Amino acid sequence: MGMALVVFFSFVLLWYEQIFITETLVRSLLQNGVGYQAVWTFQGPAILMELSDGTTFSIVITLWRSGIVSIVIFGFVFVTLTFPLHGPFLSKVVWLGFGSLVGLVWNLVRLALIIVIVGCFGISAYRVVDFVTGPAFDFIWMVPAWSIGLSMLACSRHREKQKAEA
Repeated sequence: MGMALVVFFSFVLLWYEQIFITETLVRSLLQNGVGYQAVWTFQGPAILMELSDGTTFSIVITLWRSGIVSIVIFGFVFVTLTFPLHGPFLSKVVWLGFGSLVGLVWNLVRLALIIVIVGCFGISAYRVVDFVTGPAFDFIWMVPAWSIGLSMLACSRHREKQKAEA
């Protein structure tokens, strides 16, 4: 049931997340004085930028770049491995939500890094950076978020055990 909810809410929120990511990145980049704009393509919202050599580059915020896939994977792992453990249900739900928010923030950082590197080094660097940062950034946020959630669950279980003994 928990996995079905994770998938359902992730894909319901996909549209809003794509727009949020696009607008957040464009607004933060515009504050730095660089000319970017948000455009709508057939595949979804995109960030359009003009490179220093005069070429135009756009990065489309698709399902894979939106961070939804990594958040769904995190949700599956978390629900599968954490929810069967003993501990407060509310604690598990809070850490699932917190981990998903961390995933969204890390995805924003990843996309901003890709955009900055493309702006500095050109389109040839895009494919390498996009390929390398995807799994690396997912690993960086998923493992600690899951581990901290397990640690908090163990702490709350230890506290419950101490209260029962007292």
